[in-house]
Amino acid sequence: LLARAETQLAEENYENAARYLGRYVGLRPDHNEIWAKFANVIRDYVGEMRAEGDFNAQVFRRAYAISEEALRRNPNDRELRRNAIDFAIQNFRYPDAISHLKLLMKDQDAAHPELQVLLAECYTRSGQEEKAVAILNGLTGFDRDNGSFDLATATSPENVEAYYLLGQI
Repeated sequence: LLARAETQLAEENYENAARYLGRYVGLRPDHNEIWAKFANVIRDYVGEMRAEGDFNAQVFRRAYAISEEALRRNPNDRELRRNAIDFAIQNFRYPDAISHLKLLMKDQDAAHPELQVLLAECYTRSGQEEKAVAILNGLTGFDRDNGSFDLATATSPENVEAYYLLGQI
């Protein structure tokens, strides 16, 4: 089954690759590494469907459930978690993305500017602008009280995305 899945992946046939991987984890549910691969492949399949304008809610729910199961089985897999964050954002599941970002930031450098901007963006899109502004103010050194920037207090003054997002809010 794994060889067949690999063949399908080489042909970029994500649907069939996901089917083979799904059968495999059905037979070997303890193979956590394959769960991670399965999650990534089925997310690629959903992305492909979305790009073709053929969104299927049932496939999305299955992909989301598989992604969460893979993360439960591989909680320290940063790449898998990052892929889950992107998947959640692409599908407008910002609260889920926020939860995964917080976990990723706890495991990684919490001060990582890219992750902080992504977290601020998710807060903004989920209607939590104040939390987003607090993060962005820290990155840019913006002081709302006097309307100025203080580069000495900025944790990432060169981060253009942070300024852009702050300007949008």
